[in-house]
Amino acid sequence: MATSGSFNTGIASSVSANYPKYFNFSWSRSSYVAGVSTTISWSVTLQGGSTSGKSIALYSGYVTVNGTTYSWSDGGGAYRTNGYVVKSGTTTIYHTGAVNFGVHCQGYIYASSGAGYLASGDQTFTLDGTAIAPSGLSSTLESFGQDYANISASLSSYGTPLSDSRYMEVAVMGSSTYGNPYRYVPSAAKATSMASTRVDNSSRTGATALTITPNTKYYYGVYATNGSASSNVVSGNFITLPSSFTSVSCTNDGDLVTVTWSRATEGTAATVTKEYSIDGGTTWTTFTTNPFSFRTNHSGTIRLRARSSAGSSPVATASFIAQVSHLYGSVNGESKLLDPVYVSVNGASKKLTKLYVGDQNGVARKVIG
Repeated sequence: MATSGSFNTGIASSVSANYPKYFNFSWSRSSYVAGVSTTISWSVTLQGGSTSGKSIALYSGYVTVNGTTYSWSDGGGAYRTNGYVVKSGTTTIYHTGAVNFGVHCQGYIYASSGAGYLASGDQTFTLDGTAIAPSGLSSTLESFGQDYANISASLSSYGTPLSDSRYMEVAVMGSSTYGNPYRYVPSAAKATSMASTRVDNSSRTGATALTITPNTKYYYGVYATNGSASSNVVSGNFITLPSSFTSVSCTNDGDLVTVTWSRATEGTAATVTKEYSIDGGTTWTTFTTNPFSFRTNHSGTIRLRARSSAGSSPVATASFIAQVSHLYGSVNGESKLLDPVYVSVNGASKKLTKLYVGDQNGVARKVIG
């Protein structure tokens, strides 16, 4: 980066030795407002003559400084000597574009037209102290699951320069430092905020890919760039939800229901408790084995979930059918096993030694005897 600079155009051919034959563009910074603008003073001079007093006919030309064109005609063939100031001026460059500014300079020497008499050239300069990084970045974790996070973000200022390529992004990272390994989603160009945005394993990734897995600690944050300077903020961390139960199946032996299940591999960031419910999710009972069993005298749906400090996995379900193997009755509002059972036969009380009933599948089941 610089506060001054210069360059020479190409040489106009067919100009005799010792005569001026190219242009020099020179500039220097005359004022500077941090993050706002830079004003430069510049001049175009005739150069290339090596003998004092040698003059050459100068015709039309122009110089373009940061997109603004300044032209000259100089009387159409007036003779000028080495060092003659062809054009000069000041240009204010507002920091809404690149930190660079370009210059194109060309003019005819010795003849008003013809490629052999044209001196031209281009140069790009980088201004000093113009890039200011974006500021006021913040991100919020809106929600998360087993392999994703929804993140919103905003910034106060993109800083300078305000190039058309400025953008921001939200990301999930594997460490407390912004960047690899990570997954990220960029905003639209020039956006100053991002509504809740899902970052998952289909999102973009850096040189080191990140796979978001259940029950694992991750970090989230936001990045912004204006094309020349950038900033980032790691806003916090979270633990993904435990993995779900899969392949849940139930078998029964009388009133004993046995449940088998599977779960995907997960991390160890939080302690996971496995629970089941057979009353629609009102009451949850902890279990630790695979398979596990419970007794019931009715059919229904079992619900399984894994729970940690981060939350609960989605519920997995399976149906079960309890086959009757005992006879129960209500005694003072409580379910009681009826054994023995007496019936009246010809006015006499007789103990039943055998009793069969049909289960939910229409199969006869012995409940007494």
